[in-house]
Amino acid sequence: MDQIPSIIGADVTVVGTLTSSGDVTVEGMVRGDIQAKGRVTISEQGKLVGNLHAKDATIRGRIEGNIQAEKVMLFASCNAKGDIVHARLTIEDGARFEGCCRHSESPNH
Repeated sequence: MDQIPSIIGADVTVVGTLTSSGDVTVEGMVRGDIQAKGRVTISEQGKLVGNLHAKDATIRGRIEGNIQAEKVMLFASCNAKGDIVHARLTIEDGARFEGCCRHSESPNH
């Protein structure tokens, strides 16, 4: 049975560390770290001020913090400030990224 993803709604602000064994979509605001075993998506209107540790990271909105994930995708609408440790990285034309990147075959270990 597939696990239902957790969604942080556009009108929600989370303060503190968010931990999930599955997927998380942020449409609102998270002020703190996110640690997820699945995919974390920061939607176009979403914002994370904190570090992100996940299997996959899909960034369409804003993130101010470091990203550590096997697969990182920065879309044209994103604004990312922080360092990225990844196994695979995709940066779409138009994405804004300020920081350093480092490849690692196992970024979450």
